[in-house]
Amino acid sequence: MVAQKYINEWSLDEFTEYLRVIGCIPATECATEVEVAGEGNMNLTLRVYAGTQGFIVKQSVPYVAKYPSIPAPADRINKEIQFYQTIQTHPELAAKTPQVLHCDPDTHIAVIEDLGQCPDYTFLYKSGRTIEETTLTELTEWLAALHRIDTKALLKDGFDNSEMLQLNHAHIFELPFRADNGFDLEAICPGLTELAREIQGDAQIVHTAETIGAKEYLNQSKVLTHGDFYPGSILKTHSGPAIIDPEFCALGRREFDLGVFYAHLILSQQAQVHIDHFLNRCQTLLPFEQKLTQQFAGIEIIRRIIGIAQLPANFDLKARRHFLETAKLLVT
Repeated sequence: MVAQKYINEWSLDEFTEYLRVIGCIPATECATEVEVAGEGNMNLTLRVYAGTQGFIVKQSVPYVAKYPSIPAPADRINKEIQFYQTIQTHPELAAKTPQVLHCDPDTHIAVIEDLGQCPDYTFLYKSGRTIEETTLTELTEWLAALHRIDTKALLKDGFDNSEMLQLNHAHIFELPFRADNGFDLEAICPGLTELAREIQGDAQIVHTAETIGAKEYLNQSKVLTHGDFYPGSILKTHSGPAIIDPEFCALGRREFDLGVFYAHLILSQQAQVHIDHFLNRCQTLLPFEQKLTQQFAGIEIIRRIIGIAQLPANFDLKARRHFLETAKLLVT
């Protein structure tokens, strides 16, 4: 078996050995090519080609892959795999997620079905790109089905992703609202520091974010949530949208998933009719607290505009100001 080092240091021979040992490829096949898979932030994620197949090989390491200076729970992929394994017993959910082919809790490596060279939905941030209504309906129904799962077994097994929640909590509800967070906002967009100061100096906004983060986000509930349901976690495949990367999954508030997606419909400048379609369909399928959803949405917009986890979008200062004004209305 491959020596203990991170997968981004493996050779083709080492990938060949690994895939053979875990039974993904026969002894007659070899790994022929390796490439980075997607623009994910958290994990080392590679696409490995062997024969006529592709495999997604992921490994969680003790830091955020995109930002090595930020520590992160090394075993986080184990929670992600537990999420995938849980939804595999629900056909309507499993149909829109990749299958887990192998997982190794000790080395924090998972081999996942490769859905192909599919773009994610971050193309929506480009001006004029619209999400199809059928796609919006499929995603809404998938979320509702996820939130309906009976989580008694997970609770009994002691499912706990609190370390990842703490990491996410800091970068959503705390750091963007602190003037001393050390973020170089001017490198992102000249003038953004001044905009951030307006948010950071608004006592009501800061207090609301702090309160919601502590009382609504960190408090474990009975609803299984994806935890990062935004366009970067959704692939556009030939058979429709597919949902990936549930590393922030948790037993929490349904409104968080809804609020995050709502925020990104706004950030991708979708028509109000599409936003209303999403919210109305959600309310029909599984009622939720509208105000809390709006507050989660506003906070998500703020952290994407003045936080460290920037979107692949060319928002100028005028657009950023507009988004922050919209966010303030949602939060208050």
